[in-house]
Amino acid sequence: MLYVLSTASVGHHRSGKGFVMLQIKRVAKLMMPLALLCSIVTAQQPGSAAASTAPAQDKAQTQTPPPQKTTLSPGVGPDALPTACVTPTYVVPPGDVYGPYVPYVPPPTACPTAAAPAAPSSASPANSSTVQKPQPDSLIKSAPLNLAQPVNLILAPEVAPATPEPPAEGAYVRPIPTERAPTIGPDLRPFRSYAVGFRAGTLGMGVELATPLAYRINLRSGFNFFAFTDPFSIDGVNYNARLRLQSSQTTLDWFVGGFHISPGFLYFKSRMSAPASVGPGQTFVLGTQTFLNSVDDPVNGTSSVIYPRTFSPLLLLGYGNLLPRRGGRLTLPVEVGVAYTGAPQISVALNGTACTTEGCVNFAQNADAQKFLKQEVQTLNEDLKHYPVFPIVSVGLAYRF
Repeated sequence: MLYVLSTASVGHHRSGKGFVMLQIKRVAKLMMPLALLCSIVTAQQPGSAAASTAPAQDKAQTQTPPPQKTTLSPGVGPDALPTACVTPTYVVPPGDVYGPYVPYVPPPTACPTAAAPAAPSSASPANSSTVQKPQPDSLIKSAPLNLAQPVNLILAPEVAPATPEPPAEGAYVRPIPTERAPTIGPDLRPFRSYAVGFRAGTLGMGVELATPLAYRINLRSGFNFFAFTDPFSIDGVNYNARLRLQSSQTTLDWFVGGFHISPGFLYFKSRMSAPASVGPGQTFVLGTQTFLNSVDDPVNGTSSVIYPRTFSPLLLLGYGNLLPRRGGRLTLPVEVGVAYTGAPQISVALNGTACTTEGCVNFAQNADAQKFLKQEVQTLNEDLKHYPVFPIVSVGLAYRF
């Protein structure tokens, strides 16, 4: 085709410099489409990169790939803001101190970080152009730039923030006793809740008041009073005893199950007074001497029993709670114990006339008679030294308000 065109052109321009220039222009115009077609075919054939020229390869090697959208994983990089890890917590419902089981979730050691997806094992043909191929040493040396990604950046696809999964059933479970913790119920409050009780015992008739201090501890206080008369006789001397019981006590009750131990103190003002007398013509013994009472001036006198300690420590053991913790309002408390009041001391004073084998004497004026009387009183006090504590036994009825 080039030959025909050139021949036709010769017929019109046979000579001259203009003719030569015209031929060159026409040849250049005809060669441009052919050169473009050849370059396209060559680029599609395998191994075309090796057939290209060194300057073209150098330009392709140093060409910067188009920017890709990257996403930094949370918490990575020097400019990354700290993210708070969501920690599931257990909220105790109001009024519920312990349940049967309370899930326990320990705090996380580090926030979870989304990992970069694993690279595929084999590249697809469509992405084969992104795979780096080995280059000749000359091209590597001539590369002016080395575009490397920062080491602290992790390329990862955009993903939604991961929500922490709840702990699996049975994981991180702390066993709790099924019984509730020992606490005072909402209806029992110190010095606001109280119970009143009535009792009868060796201290007399009493009234007591109790209030809770803790789940197993009550504070209790009360007073006792009673008076009675009891006649009796010792070695021929008749005593018409009149006993007056007056006391007040305060205890701290510590409960173990239904039983309680109650230490405290007792204010004890009980005493006994007894008029003493001997029947006319009757015999009686004082110490080691036997006397015969006079008919005209019979022997008579007074006696008393006192306790040396006014404030006495006491210890009680009992069953029953004036303030029941598990329902109910009426209780029947029973208690036994002792109070360390010291041994009681007796004193006796006699007057009148009594006779012995040696004659009759007046007790108020005769020293020998007083000596025998002191021997009798000393003997009685020696017997009372075996009872330094006052026994306490009581039964009562209490009502909780």
